[in-house]
Amino acid sequence: MRRLRFWLRLFFYPLFIFAIATVLATCWLMRNLAGVTTWFAARSSPELSLRFGTAELAGFRRIEFSEIELRPRRQEQKILSIAHAAVDYSFAGLWDHHLVRVEIENPQIVLEETGVASFSGSKTGSGLTSKVAKTDDAWSVDHFAIRGGKAALNLPAWPQVRCEFSGEFAGLELSPRATRSRKRQTLVLKNIRIATRGAIPHNLVQASAATASFALADLAQQRLPALTISSPSIHLRPELLELFAAPSMGTNKSENPASPGWQVGRLQITSGEFFVEDFGATVPVTSAKFALDATDIGVGGTSESLHVAQLWDVRAAPLFDPLHPFLELNALTINFSNAGLARNEIAKLETTGLWIGFGRGLRSLGNSPAASSVSLTTTIPAAPWRVRDLGIESGYLAISNIGLGIPDLGFYVRTRLSDVALSGDARFASNQLQSIELSNISIHSPLDPFVPVLNFKTVFLRFSIAQLLRNEIEEVSLLNPQIFVGEDLFWYADALQKKSEPAVPGEAPAATAPHWIVKNLGADFGEIIIANSGTSHATLPLTFSWRARQVDFSNLSDLQLKLKLVVPEDDYTFPSYELDMLGLSGLVEFGLPPDSHKDNLVHTLEVKNVRWKQFAAGRSFVSVTYDKKGIYGALGAKAYGGYLNGGFSFLSQTDSPWSGWISGSQIDLRKVTDVLAPQSFRISGPADFKMEVNGLNHEIERLNGSYTMRKPGRLKVTKLDDLLGVLPPEWTELKRSLTRIGLETLRDFNYEAGNGSFWFANRTGNLKLALQGPTGSRKLEAIVHGPEESPNEPRKRPGDE
Repeated sequence: MRRLRFWLRLFFYPLFIFAIATVLATCWLMRNLAGVTTWFAARSSPELSLRFGTAELAGFRRIEFSEIELRPRRQEQKILSIAHAAVDYSFAGLWDHHLVRVEIENPQIVLEETGVASFSGSKTGSGLTSKVAKTDDAWSVDHFAIRGGKAALNLPAWPQVRCEFSGEFAGLELSPRATRSRKRQTLVLKNIRIATRGAIPHNLVQASAATASFALADLAQQRLPALTISSPSIHLRPELLELFAAPSMGTNKSENPASPGWQVGRLQITSGEFFVEDFGATVPVTSAKFALDATDIGVGGTSESLHVAQLWDVRAAPLFDPLHPFLELNALTINFSNAGLARNEIAKLETTGLWIGFGRGLRSLGNSPAASSVSLTTTIPAAPWRVRDLGIESGYLAISNIGLGIPDLGFYVRTRLSDVALSGDARFASNQLQSIELSNISIHSPLDPFVPVLNFKTVFLRFSIAQLLRNEIEEVSLLNPQIFVGEDLFWYADALQKKSEPAVPGEAPAATAPHWIVKNLGADFGEIIIANSGTSHATLPLTFSWRARQVDFSNLSDLQLKLKLVVPEDDYTFPSYELDMLGLSGLVEFGLPPDSHKDNLVHTLEVKNVRWKQFAAGRSFVSVTYDKKGIYGALGAKAYGGYLNGGFSFLSQTDSPWSGWISGSQIDLRKVTDVLAPQSFRISGPADFKMEVNGLNHEIERLNGSYTMRKPGRLKVTKLDDLLGVLPPEWTELKRSLTRIGLETLRDFNYEAGNGSFWFANRTGNLKLALQGPTGSRKLEAIVHGPEESPNEPRKRPGDE
């Protein structure tokens, strides 16, 4: 019995002492859990210092930590600070390196140069990796949650990065085998901000939220299955381009030419906007809003599958005048591929509501040197972005500063262009010729914007983008142009002439804005319209065409637009003037600017037959001269056995009078009197005459003239035959015979010479005739008047009946 007690005491006393020691060790461990954890952490990473403010057991299966700090050893700058963390576990799980749940509240990560150097210079890191890989000493977590996190990247060679983050990770495995895990994880970043360094930081990228859904195996393959970015704001500055260019600058692409970039299974961007800024005068200040929903998109790769992005409210302006854009766009659809992005290439652009101003702002992009403080070799790719297919729907082009005082032109355009370089540098622009059709372009008077001087119904342009940036156009073809001949056209020409002259005689002309050069300029099927005071009065049926080369729209002395207007032979009628011109043909010459001492526009027309009112003429010619004061003409014609010469003038002002004159030689008076008074009298024999006509609008107000007969002829007053036929029958035969002899003596008269005059005004007129012959002389006077008017009726104006 004593021996049994001895062995029992020998067994229980050490067990009791061990139990007491275990209790005491457990109590000490619980009281110093934070220090013990810190000690173990220090042994695992000698380069880093991990401190725990408190560590408490919240039950047998939960440990809670607070005030956790991670910093480089012997430095005060914290890399990681966690306000609160909790770990749920099971004893069996701890044996298998398994945790049930890890929760981290309000972590803050701050990466600076010293902290990054601690990670990159740690020899233990690789040793731990090899050790873990060798022993397979890995941990797994069923649920890993991060809430209220903040992160900051503050490295001298990188922009400042700030964001908030949270995440929910399920089935997380912390081991080298984690890269083979296919379990879906979610990471949410909020209030993302990337900004430049300096006293006044400038935003590069901002976003309200970004949500990434992925598996660790996807990250190992540089792939994100899903990424959603909300309300991003991208400020494309040189610093941002340097950020993306820096990693590739030291990489030799020949070592791994097929290395793909990151890929995203589905990328959704909502309510985005971007700005292009601070690249200097050669890159416009640009802003736009955008959205994107694409699948299998990324940087790099060889996929040619097209993705679609939508942009709207796009505007671009020159650096020196950002409030006046030269480009505005309502909507833009972009089609691109991964392989195309790698080649700086966009497959297709479709625009709606495009407005482009080809003025000083756009031209400054190709003429100004780069003003950015960053070298273009590092900020802008050597090869600019290109658009292979550009479609413009409902576009509007405004061209200003054309030269020659031509007003700014605006016209709608709908076209397709190919191989367009998105660069203001003409060296990168495409030389491929494009063609567009424009319609209804008008150039108006500089004195009255409502009065046209030139109108082009259809215009075909051929050009390349490189030529536009050099202010050149390959070819301009005008169809159905109209020239409004009137005072406004010549005022316009005078203004151009004065603009080209120096302010002080003998000095060189003042420097002008950049000008346009058209290599080939032509017109077909044109019309000339007579316009007084901006109102079209008559369209001359003249079809003309011309050709010119190397037309410089800034140098008036070099600009010579010589029109050779060929008038095809045809019959033309002008009912308002009671004028018919049969078999008209000829040539019209027009020059801009006008030559010295020469008229601006001259017609030389030939006519086989002319009819004006009741008069007619045979082969004729008409020469018409136009200037700013009016229209002046000269004419000649074979008529009535002789030859006619004449002239006329019309002033440009509305309701201005006009005048004309005509003279004739060796005119057969019988043919003339048969027209003037076929039932009153007839004169045979040749005569010379001259006549002057004055009128207003379409009415003749006064006509007067004189005539001379220098050769013998015969006068017969045919009106007296009517009297002979109505002698009273009750008269005696003697009386009737004497009366007949007297009337016949007055009726017929042979003359050797004669002269006379005539005039007509409104409805009245007077004709005088004096003849001398071998049997005596005759003096006749005829008075012409209109029908009597009733005193109760209003007086009619000429032309009312």
